Amino acid sequence: MPTLTVHIAETGTTIVACPKDGQPDISKVGHVWYSITDNTGNEKSFGFAPDPQHEGQSGLMGDVPGFVYPNDSTNYLPSDKGKVTTLTVSISNEQYAELYDFGSYPTEHDFVLLYNGLTNSCVDFTWTALSKIGVTPYTSHQGKLLPVSNVQDLATALHDRFGDVQMEVRGQDITDYAWDRLAATAPAGWLLENASSIYQWERHLSDAFAESVAKLDMTGDNYRKYLAAKQQSASQASPIVLDLGQNGVETTALASSSVHDKRNKATLRRQARQMRGVQ
Repeated sequence: MPTLTVHIAETGTTIVACPKDGQPDISKVGHVWYSITDNTGNEKSFGFAPDPQHEGQSGLMGDVPGFVYPNDSTNYLPSDKGKVTTLTVSISNEQYAELYDFGSYPTEHDFVLLYNGLTNSCVDFTWTALSKIGVTPYTSHQGKLLPVSNVQDLATALHDRFGDVQMEVRGQDITDYAWDRLAATAPAGWLLENASSIYQWERHLSDAFAESVAKLDMTGDNYRKYLAAKQQSASQASPIVLDLGQNGVETTALASSSVHDKRNKATLRRQARQMRGVQ
């Protein structure tokens, strides 16, 4: 029976060979992709990222050309500073064909091959592929901003659709790495004596990091609302005042002003200061 595996690589995982120069590197933000395995054990992998010429560009300042890579499963490896989580389910031959067709010909399925780290990333690509076989999160098919923030949603969505989900986690995260380094360099007995305070520090650091991620981790719907608000704000302009008499300008007191600023298609009227030239 064919299988589907969703791979989530954390920040700090090893990149065996960067597409641009073939040199090894460390993943800066993580990655997510999917692979499908047929009845004979042949695996095919599909992951979306900037093309080799634009590797390393986030697309935050404008879309960059994207590319579907066929080797992410062998190019992103767990390390002592970053974990790779895999979620595997059994699928039908028809579902295998759907996922293969989307990964091979994404533009024919209306997926635009322009990478943007906020609006059209590896996360969007993977969730869009899963939507072709009826797997969707509760918020938006685009999922969450950071790859690692999608682990729980992916596991839940796959379980809801297929039932049994095989989950495997390989490697260590940065907290594990820090503990190992501390154990290797601290004086004998120091860890035991300071275990309580170290644990409290670790919890505080983890909570602070989680809070920061939560603030950044907007779903696709929330990000579109943010963009709309940002665009509306950008369309508003400050008034230009010309002092033609060269006598200076002054503003009236807000309480005595008869001028109202109309916002939101004139459904909101706010009292505004009035500006006038000095006589």
